[in-house]
Amino acid sequence: MISELRGTVSGIAADSVTLDIHGVGLQVYVTPGLLGGLSEGMEVHLFTRLMVKEDGWNLYGFRLHEERACFELLLNVKGIVSSLWGSCPGLSRRTSIGPSSTRMSGR
Repeated sequence: MISELRGTVSGIAADSVTLDIHGVGLQVYVTPGLLGGLSEGMEVHLFTRLMVKEDGWNLYGFRLHEERACFELLLNVKGIVSSLWGSCPGLSRRTSIGPSSTRMSGR
């Protein structure tokens, strides 16, 4: 698993950034809230989760490891990740994901 990345933002798309890491460009899907705070040339450190599926490999980036941990918990709930990420893997329906933005009940 690729658990974290440090690099320079070399490109910004609607739902992702390209990080230049020693000359290798990696596309990382991020939330709109995180995306809005990034600019080309900026050095960033992201906690990541690599999702490998039949149709491709997607790398998701989070500002905090707690946000990634929350995302990983949601992976265990059938259908929830696809409803959060929708057809675009950039969490288009949520600006953030993590302990402060998601309340979990004990039920």
